[in-house]
Amino acid sequence: MDLALQIISLIALIAFIILAVYAVTSLISMRKLSDDATRSLDMLTKDVRELKEKLIESLENLDDTAKLIGISTQKMEEDVNSVTSILKPFNKLAADVYNKISPPIIQTATLISAISKAISVFANVLVGK
Repeated sequence: MDLALQIISLIALIAFIILAVYAVTSLISMRKLSDDATRSLDMLTKDVRELKEKLIESLENLDDTAKLIGISTQKMEEDVNSVTSILKPFNKLAADVYNKISPPIIQTATLISAISKAISVFANVLVGK
């Protein structure tokens, strides 16, 4: 029985040694994995920080651009209103001149057309005899 107990103890001791070696190997692998994860997390944090800084800078530039566009649009509107106010009197003048000149010209054209028809009919009557 003493021999059987020694064999069982030896097998248990070998199993414990193998288990200890496996545990140490697993712990070393976990340590390397943890170090890699820490480095990756540090790089990710650095990238996110850079991205945040660039995004803030871009948003500030966009804000400045929007303000400049607003100012330019307002100035353009003022210029258009100024040109419109300058052209309104000329437009009114052209409409008034047209309204005063148009009726006599139309009457004259109608009169000339009637006279030319009358002459044409009269000439046709004289030529036909």
